[in-house]
Amino acid sequence: MGAGNDLAGKVRTVRGPVDPAELGPTLMHEQVVCDFTLPAAARWSMSAPGP
Repeated sequence: MGAGNDLAGKVRTVRGPVDPAELGPTLMHEQVVCDFTLPAAARWSMSAPGP
């Protein structure tokens, strides 16, 4: 069998695989990363002296 089969039916946690029945109520959440920096070309055009 493959190496991933030992996780079948388990929830992966920081403390290792856990049976879902042992978790109790849980809250869902997402990991979101937002990058508001401008690309280099946009920074150069904004810093260039105007006519």
